[in-house]
Amino acid sequence: MYNLEKIRSKYILKQIFDNLHPKVLLDIIHYNKKFQKKLEIKFEEFKKISYITEIELFLEENISSNFIKIRKGQEKYFKIYLNDDKEQTNKIKVYKRSKIKIKKVRIIIDYEKNITFYNLFRECKCIKKINFKKFNRNDIIGMSYMFAGCTSLKKINMSKFNTDNVTNMNNMFIGCESLEEIDLSKFNTKNVKDMSFMFSGCKLLQKLDLSNFDTKNVTDMCYMFNRCNSLKELNLSNFNTNKVRNMIFMFCECTSLKELNLSNFKTDNLEYIRDMFSGCIQLRKLNIANFNFDKVKMMEHMFKNCKSINIICSDEFKMRIQIDIDNLFE
Repeated sequence: MYNLEKIRSKYILKQIFDNLHPKVLLDIIHYNKKFQKKLEIKFEEFKKISYITEIELFLEENISSNFIKIRKGQEKYFKIYLNDDKEQTNKIKVYKRSKIKIKKVRIIIDYEKNITFYNLFRECKCIKKINFKKFNRNDIIGMSYMFAGCTSLKKINMSKFNTDNVTNMNNMFIGCESLEEIDLSKFNTKNVKDMSFMFSGCKLLQKLDLSNFDTKNVTDMCYMFNRCNSLKELNLSNFNTNKVRNMIFMFCECTSLKELNLSNFKTDNLEYIRDMFSGCIQLRKLNIANFNFDKVKMMEHMFKNCKSINIICSDEFKMRIQIDIDNLFE
């Protein structure tokens, strides 16, 4: 193994991490410089590793330490770097006879232009923490399904992430059922068109401040906060919904939400609002005073199971509620 120069196999990364003792692996890295240069693996194979719990990502970052490198080819290849900081190395030296697993890696993403992170971490169920570092490029255009199904993910640091040219954020955090908080205060969403299912299934999120979101170009918000069962505070004060056509199931089963102020929502182009607040069993106050229902085609079960709700709305909609009460509340 110490004379190993090149490996090409779609299963080799998993074999290395799963079967090779970490002390031996680090020795190979330190003593065989050629081994660092050509280890070729698709990112999809990396996802299969069951015990990697923390990841750091960089864009076009040159690191001159002793790490494993993965070459970028015609398909989406990533350079993956083992984390062998002093703390980890000391642990390996002390417990070199035990089965110590490397829990943290660094990934260097090397692209030229128009980066899309579609499906980047989809179904990475073991990862608990992701930290984006030095993400200062402004040519990222897609982030749909980026963290979809990351069921163990608790924390994401995206403070340095540039989203100036992103057009799609649908399903971005769908199924992140362990995510407890997320800071998106520096997100620029002026070019985003689709936010459907964006936070759907984030069961542990209690607070979400999206007051900085620019949604003037968004056309689809369906299922956006669906099944955010723990959500108690939701700030949508700056949402511009002039172009939105679809809001079905948008707040469905937000079972902890007690008050929601959507008085700033403009809905001149809104067509679909079926089950929009369905299952919001604790919702007591809802302000939809500026909603325009002229183009609405589908609004069945809009307030299903909202038994104690006080709706602030236009006189026209009050009349509509009285006429169609069974259809809207059952």
